[in-house]
Amino acid sequence: MKQKTHKTEKFPIAFFLVFISFALFIIPFSFLPGKLRLFPSLRLFILDVFNNDSSQKIEITDNSTLNNNIEKLEKSLNQMQSAGPIDSSSQQVETKKPNPVKTGEPKKFDSEFLQFYCRKGSEDGCKLWTLDNFYNSLRQTGNNKKTTIISYFGDSIISRDKITSQLRENFQNKFGNSGPGYFLMQKLWKWTGHKQVYFYENGWKAFTILNPVLKSDKYGFGGIVSRTIGPGAYTEFKIREDLTSVNRISVFYITHPEGGKLQIKVDGQLVKSTDTRQNKQIIKKLTSEARGKIWRVESGKGGVVQIAGVSLENDKPGVIVDAISLTGGRLIHLTNSNQNHYARAVALRHPQLMILHFGVNEVDTGMREDYAPKAITMLKHLLASNKQMSCLIMGPTDKVTKSGGEYHTLNIIKEIIKVQKSIARRSGCAFFNSWKAMGGEASIVAWHNHRPRLAVSDLTHITDAGGEKMASILYVNLIKGYLEYLKGKRSK
Repeated sequence: MKQKTHKTEKFPIAFFLVFISFALFIIPFSFLPGKLRLFPSLRLFILDVFNNDSSQKIEITDNSTLNNNIEKLEKSLNQMQSAGPIDSSSQQVETKKPNPVKTGEPKKFDSEFLQFYCRKGSEDGCKLWTLDNFYNSLRQTGNNKKTTIISYFGDSIISRDKITSQLRENFQNKFGNSGPGYFLMQKLWKWTGHKQVYFYENGWKAFTILNPVLKSDKYGFGGIVSRTIGPGAYTEFKIREDLTSVNRISVFYITHPEGGKLQIKVDGQLVKSTDTRQNKQIIKKLTSEARGKIWRVESGKGGVVQIAGVSLENDKPGVIVDAISLTGGRLIHLTNSNQNHYARAVALRHPQLMILHFGVNEVDTGMREDYAPKAITMLKHLLASNKQMSCLIMGPTDKVTKSGGEYHTLNIIKEIIKVQKSIARRSGCAFFNSWKAMGGEASIVAWHNHRPRLAVSDLTHITDAGGEKMASILYVNLIKGYLEYLKGKRSK
């Protein structure tokens, strides 16, 4: 029986040489500039294989560097606070005549992303910069004299307490923890959450500035009012005592001609109630002090109960950072509320800094012709009605399109930044360039490719880790501005 023989396959050297020659021929065409590039996908594949993604050209500040910056800034802050004011009687200080500053003129200081503007210009310099009121409150908080409230409004960028949780942690670690802050009565979106408090609700119907249908146009401080008729509706807040403490609750409610009972319970015990019946619909505040783990706000007997929100605080001097997320929201939506009502709602909450972080949703719809005029009118009215408040507009984060095998920031993002910066200057707010803080052009791609991921695969939304990084960048720049403010105070 003959044994079968196996032929040895020869390596197809000719085919291999043809393949290599073809590859060497087409690869250069994939690296031509712009529209001349014939094989953009091949270029991206090669860059990925050799770990040379063009997005890596964007420098993302690592967390250790950010933490070192925070540590250095807070050390400088401690030194300045312990030094106290300069005693001009014991030191010879060369005085210079201040230069005239016009209203709306920007201030130069050590910040790449945060821009101040003069709110009250004069021949003798600027009498009031955009964040002076906030920094004045923070100075008193640093001296254990008061609580400073930062109310952070945003679209889905702050959902699940992104950005706000880390910003809260940074401020409270340095200046003291005065509680978790302001809450809406309902989780309208399943991703709504807060790092310091668990909360649940039942029985409310929501009315929002995102889809305004109320004839009164009164939506409270957070832009959402929760309504019910008769007993049964409630919202329950469970405090994470390892992260914060609460001994005071304030309920912001809107009276109604057919109003019913509003009740506050702590650990199951009724501690306060009120009748919300009144001829006119006016926003009011009901406050109660107690101690407990579970705080409950509910409707009682009677008619209509309308609640705009709840604040949970303690009596320690420190900082509160409210997180008010309006998924799908735009800056222009804040003008849907009755402006006198809204100014009163802001006054009742009494924040020292109001942060407005919108812009990415404007990409989908564009900016209406009245976008800037209405926003400026609203902000001017809020600042005029709340003279101890500052405001800060946060520009949109990056959003991209793909062309010629490369990602580019959408032109409308740059246009929104330009318009919002103008709104800030003309209304008396500061401006923070979130897009530039991310790294600028197509930076969302670099954030997505970073490990851990700082942005999700839709190249629009940032992750929790991305929120922490954005918060720390914002905190660093706000503290830089605060040091500049303190230097100005000492020099005077």
